[in-house]
Amino acid sequence: KAQDAHSSVPHPPIHPVNLPLVLPHHRYNLAAQGWTTVTLSPQPVVDSQRAADLQSAIAALFAAARVFFDREPEYKARFSTPELSEEGYSAIPGEKEFFTLRSSTHLPDELAEPAARYWALAGELLVDMLDGVSASVDIQPDALRNLAQPCATLSTERTATMLRMFRYEGWEDKIVAEPHCDLGLLSLVVGDAPGLEVWNGLENAFYPVERTYGRLDDKMTVLGGRQLQRLTNGLYAPGGHLVRSYPQGKSEEKKRYRHSIVFVLRAHYPVVIQTKALESEITGSQQLIPDGMTARELFLAIKGAHYNINAGMKDREEQKRRMR
Repeated sequence: KAQDAHSSVPHPPIHPVNLPLVLPHHRYNLAAQGWTTVTLSPQPVVDSQRAADLQSAIAALFAAARVFFDREPEYKARFSTPELSEEGYSAIPGEKEFFTLRSSTHLPDELAEPAARYWALAGELLVDMLDGVSASVDIQPDALRNLAQPCATLSTERTATMLRMFRYEGWEDKIVAEPHCDLGLLSLVVGDAPGLEVWNGLENAFYPVERTYGRLDDKMTVLGGRQLQRLTNGLYAPGGHLVRSYPQGKSEEKKRYRHSIVFVLRAHYPVVIQTKALESEITGSQQLIPDGMTARELFLAIKGAHYNINAGMKDREEQKRRMR
C-alpha cells in the first residue's frame, strides 16, 4: 500500500487491471516486480490481430538485423555517430554490437522499413499499456499516454524513445549486460535465444525468464523503467535485469550469436509534467517530481544518477567511479 512521507495513513491498493496481451495471472507482476510477460501465441482471443502483427514484425526485424550485423565492419562503421551508444551503430569488442534508432534518418536501407513497422506496433502496445497503469492507480486516464504518445511512431524528428537491436557474441557462460534498470517508462524485449534474466524480489535472485518461454517468438518481456517509477510516486517498481550468455555444447564450431530487440518508450522531452494529473487516493501527493518539470529534465535527473551499461568498459568504470 502506498503512503505519503508525511502521513501515517495508508492509501488504497493498486487496482487489478487488464493489460494488452498480458494474461490475467501475469498482470500483477508489472507493479509488484517491475516486469511481466506479453503472450503472442497461442494467440489470445482478445487482440489476436495485434499479436499476429507483432510476431510478423519481430521476424522481419530480426532478419533485417542479422543482415546488417553480418555486413563488413567498414559498412557498419558508416552508421556510427559521435553520440556512441545513444544513436547509430556501436560495438564493444568481445561483448556485443548494437544499432540504436531514435529517428528515421541515417538508417541503413535494410533496417528502415522493418524498424518503422515494429516501432509503430511496439509503441502502440506500450502506450495502451500505460493506460492500464493509469487506471490501476486512479490517475487521470490520459496522464501517462500524453507523456509518451508523441514518441509512439518513428519519424524524422529525433525522440527520447529508442529502438535497439543487439548482437551478443559467443556462447560461453558470462554476463554480457550488467544488472540495471531502464531509464524510461516501459521497455519491450524479445530475443532469438534465451539470455534475459529479471530480478525476482520475492526470491532475491535473478530469474531466467526467457528460458521459461519455450518458443521465444511466442513471448516478450515488458520492463518498468525509472521514469514510470517516479511518475507513479514509487508504486511501479523498475524492472531490474541483466543479459547472460549461456554455455553451449563443445560440438558448436561455427561462431554464433544471440540477437535481441529492445524498444524503450520514454516520455517526450518537451512535455511539461503536471503533477496534479498524476495524483489520486492511491498515489497520494506526488513526492518524486516537482510540478512543471519537463520530461527532458526528468530524464536527465535520472540519467545523471546511473551509469550507462552500453558504454565501453573503460567509460563504464569511469562513470561508476564518479558516482561513488
